[in-house]
Amino acid sequence: MKIKMFLISLLCFTLLSGCKKEHFQVATTVYPIQYLVERIAGTYSNLSVETISENSMIQRAQIKDNYTSILKNSDALFYIGGLEPYMNMYMEDIRENDIDMVDLATKSAIYKFERYTSTVVNGQTTGVETPYYDGELFQTIETYDYDPLLWMDPVAMTSMASDILEYLNAKYPQYRSIFDDNYNKLELDLARLDADFQKISTANENISFVSMTPSFGNWQKSYGIEVYPIVLSKYGALPTADQLEVMKKRIKDDHVRYIAMEDNLPEDMVKLRKKLIDELGLIPVNLKNLSSLSKEDEEAGKDYLSIMYENLETLEAIAS
Repeated sequence: MKIKMFLISLLCFTLLSGCKKEHFQVATTVYPIQYLVERIAGTYSNLSVETISENSMIQRAQIKDNYTSILKNSDALFYIGGLEPYMNMYMEDIRENDIDMVDLATKSAIYKFERYTSTVVNGQTTGVETPYYDGELFQTIETYDYDPLLWMDPVAMTSMASDILEYLNAKYPQYRSIFDDNYNKLELDLARLDADFQKISTANENISFVSMTPSFGNWQKSYGIEVYPIVLSKYGALPTADQLEVMKKRIKDDHVRYIAMEDNLPEDMVKLRKKLIDELGLIPVNLKNLSSLSKEDEEAGKDYLSIMYENLETLEAIAS
């Protein structure tokens, strides 16, 4: 009888163990990457996503206090090389967690961190790349080499999504069909988003605005939008008084009328933005840089895609 009860108990344990679902986790550094992973993973793959950055604008983002715990429970860290301000300082500690490092900038960061303008010569349109602002004053600023704020361009988002899909399929082949199906839907959404943004470019309308962060640079080449970032430092340092005077002169000379009301700025940037609005008579418009998702937007059910369409509505409204 005892042997029979033992065998029954062993069988029950085996069945319960066999039915137990496996759980996997990956980590990210910025909200748009989290969005991509969650869209591809879906709700049926048993894969969760955690971010190691505090929820703020990425140029001043700090790594979370519990980042080591997050990484120990994760198989991979998806990041954008050159973007995260803390990465060099913590890289050795991150690698000690024996985690796969997936740099999404490798194939997708193709635009230099510069101003891009197009000119027509003999009927041919050519692009010209120059520093955002002229003068030796700006040579001391530690800027990005290539623009890593890739998520503002749906095509670059698709490229990053493709790299994420490739990794997930290799790491978790049991969920390949789920990943592939979700990726196809995501790819279609991003293609539609790009097509809608392209209508701005084909309309040949002028769109220009000031922004505190350098988050919108990828819109220059992709959609012909003129941007005037105030904070060029990849660490989020404010411009000096002399640099700011050059910036204000350029903004006035180019007759820029609008300024983006980014919602995740620290107090000193908000204060400087108000000063620019008052001094230059700039008109505030709602444009979000999406390096983080506010609690209000999350509670309202908004995500990358819906906020990008809100950005598009704003751009269409200020086109002239």
